[in-house]
Order: sequence, then C-alpha cells, then structure tokens
Amino acid sequence: MLLPVGRLAVLRAVTRERFLEAMSFVAIPGLIGPLIGPTLGGWLVVEASWHWIFLINVPIGAIGCIATFLYMRNEKGPDTSPFDFAGYLMLSIGMVAISIALDGLSVTCSPMCTRS
Repeated sequence: MLLPVGRLAVLRAVTRERFLEAMSFVAIPGLIGPLIGPTLGGWLVVEASWHWIFLINVPIGAIGCIATFLYMRNEKGPDTSPFDFAGYLMLSIGMVAISIALDGLSVTCSPMCTRS
C-alpha cells in the first residue's frame, strides 16, 4: 500500500524530465530488499539472535524518517483537508472485526469440525 504513496510523492517533488530516474531510485530498494532480506536475516539469527531480525528495522526506519524530513518538501496545499480521525477509527474497528470474524470462521469451518 505504500508504493502508490511513494509514487505520488515523487510525482509531486520531481520535474517531468527527471521522473523516470526518480522512480527507479524509489523502486530499486523494493527490488533489492527481497534479495538481501533472507540472507541478512539468516546471518543475524546465526550470529546474534532471532530478536535482531525485528530490531534491524528500528535504525532503518529512523534513517528513513530523518531522510524524509531533510529531503522532502512540504507539499501541503491550502485546500488539504485535516486528518479524518472518525474514518481512521472506523477503519481500525472494521479491520479488527473482520480479522476476528475470519479467525472465528476458520475455527468453525476447519476440517476437524465437519462430519463425513
């Protein structure tokens, strides 16, 4: 779901002539990640601990946040609406409800519960 947001940010921040170059800069980490991730994860589990496969995301996320604040312009226009807290709350409740309903459905419809 983040790829369209990244594309929109690049579309707004870059001139038309440099758009292809900027999009490849955005897309390459998404293509390299699946190549490096399993190898790095396996190495971290062997050398350090399995906890590090989760903790490695903290510094990478911090670097990403700092780079965002440093290099991205604030493109908020005057017609931008405020954050929709009610919609966010309804979405969160709906997603939790669907997850619980599907989990309950998988328990009630498992093969062990059916009779032949």
